[in-house]
Amino acid sequence: MNNIITEILKRNDFAKYIFDCSEMYKGSNYEKDMPNFYDWEDKVTVFLSKNTEWIYIDDEGNLYGLIKDFVIKSDSEGQFEYFCTGFQNIPLFRFDELDRIHMLQEMKEHWLKDENINLDNLLEEYKEFCKTFNLEISISYSETEFKKFIDENVK
Repeated sequence: MNNIITEILKRNDFAKYIFDCSEMYKGSNYEKDMPNFYDWEDKVTVFLSKNTEWIYIDDEGNLYGLIKDFVIKSDSEGQFEYFCTGFQNIPLFRFDELDRIHMLQEMKEHWLKDENINLDNLLEEYKEFCKTFNLEISISYSETEFKKFIDENVK
């Protein structure tokens, strides 16, 4: 795992509230079970399972990792999908999903309030933190580039 990701996830508040990290991949059951994907007939699944640097698992059991600069997400059923480009951008997409299903407000009102966390302030702090590493935070979604990468690398 590169140093920037390590530094981001060292911050417990970022890991827990911004990334929804409940467990690191290393040492998890997911790591132990990953070789099961190596024998699948689907070449893309085999390629992604072998070549992705898996990083963490969220509260819903989704696994996140990087291949090149593409963030890959695998759900608890083992379905792999492109999520976004740039690890630092995961929160923007997570919160976009949460907004769509109206959970962000619920989060703000319940468990964040109980722990005296202001999510808006924490997101701003996260963006400033990333700037110290010269990381641009943006909605970076390029599924076309990801598909091109897969086509070039999976034979």
